Amino acid sequence: ACSPLAPGVASELAFHFEEARVYERAIHYLILVSENAARRYALQNAIDVLQHALELLTNLPPESELELELQIRHRIGDAYYSLGEMLQSAEVYRAVADRAEQSRLATALINALIGEASSASLFDPERCIAACERAAEVSAGQNNLGAQACAQLLASSWRIGFNGWKKDDADCCAA
Repeated sequence: ACSPLAPGVASELAFHFEEARVYERAIHYLILVSENAARRYALQNAIDVLQHALELLTNLPPESELELELQIRHRIGDAYYSLGEMLQSAEVYRAVADRAEQSRLATALINALIGEASSASLFDPERCIAACERAAEVSAGQNNLGAQACAQLLASSWRIGFNGWKKDDADCCAA
């Protein structure tokens, strides 16, 4: 994450870098502006700032654009989650997951799937469990035992919560 700056300073720097067409630096400061807004619980403002940062991405070379795009979209998903807009949050995380999968970015895919599961847990139990199971599958393929265990535990916990107690899920949670 970026270091905190006074809200006005980050905003001014973002504006000046954008005007100077130094877009990567402008995006960096827009992310700071969104963090400052989120700390003030001005979450819609944070989303608006991040949307503007997404617009500026088109000015970057494709190799610089992808990671920033995924990071910004994930932050938008987080902001919608904090606003209680679970469907919008899940849709943003799903878009991040799709883009990460296309680009073969396993860590971004796993994180987006877990974000989608958290959001979907409040309106679509099957989607929640499916996202956790997919995250566990991707983690296993990457030999990322920590992420795999986390995703498996989440899937088992959600299955227990939604469908009741089953021995297989209980065993996973106990391990």
